[in-house]
Amino acid sequence: MKIQRLNLKRLNRCGRRGFSRRRAEEGSALSEMAPGLFLLIFFGLFLVVDVISLGFNYCSCVTLNDLQVREAAKLPRSMAIDATGPVKTGIPAQWKNSVVGAVSGVPEHPDTQVEYITGAGGVYVKVTTVATVNPLITIPVFPGIPALGAPATLSVTNMKLLENLRSVVQ
Repeated sequence: MKIQRLNLKRLNRCGRRGFSRRRAEEGSALSEMAPGLFLLIFFGLFLVVDVISLGFNYCSCVTLNDLQVREAAKLPRSMAIDATGPVKTGIPAQWKNSVVGAVSGVPEHPDTQVEYITGAGGVYVKVTTVATVNPLITIPVFPGIPALGAPATLSVTNMKLLENLRSVVQ
């Protein structure tokens, strides 16, 4: 019976034979982590934060438009289309002072258009709200892309059936 002699120089830490190309004490994995982490944060995290903030800003503009269209359906036409009335000025000012409006990236009052449309089943009021939204983090690598390196314009349109048809004439 032959006893095999093991070459201790060729055994690695697990007791297997073979050569490892990297030695654990060189730290090469650590030197590769810094550029990878930089790219992951710069191109991953910042873009995701900007897209999430764009979604929040869109939802806040939808909420503003919903408030405006509900008020326009109740008010007489003369008050709804007035530039200093509650639909175009009052509700956006209250929205801007609320938590949702203050946190949103809308620097100015949004532009509001009010139209009355005669359709099947009655008269509808159509309210269009156009807001310019600034990105949360401006990324200089994307200078012309809306919501990443430049402001984005959001337009929300909603229609509602009028509650009182006499308000169209007023």
